[in-house]
Amino acid sequence: MSRAVEPLPHMQTVLDHKLKYTNLGDYPESWDSRDKYVTPVRNQEGCGSCWAFSAVSCLETAYWRLNSEPLFFSEQQLVDCVEYGCEGGHYTWAWDYIMKKGIPSRAVYPYVGGVSNFQSKNSIKILWF
Repeated sequence: MSRAVEPLPHMQTVLDHKLKYTNLGDYPESWDSRDKYVTPVRNQEGCGSCWAFSAVSCLETAYWRLNSEPLFFSEQQLVDCVEYGCEGGHYTWAWDYIMKKGIPSRAVYPYVGGVSNFQSKNSIKILWF
């Protein structure tokens, strides 16, 4: 069973707005993003959960930039609660789930490298999505 990947309409609107109103002269000529806002490399182990890791990584970077401190979110909740788990997925499915249900921190719901039955009730609602 496969599921069609559809872009989230509001994300395209945000991108269009930013591209239209961005003055490129306001940015430095070069910038090494590894100096700040890049989360550590993580191992998905034998689980086909790269989709969850990519979604969470983007979210963590955005959170860090907006709040001036890092917060690491749970890939495991996405693997457990979004269709297909370790069988693959798409980052837009993860973002859709996060917008509807929220997501807990990795400290509350750690990654185990496979599907588990644990489902956290301590999800953080991401209001700026």
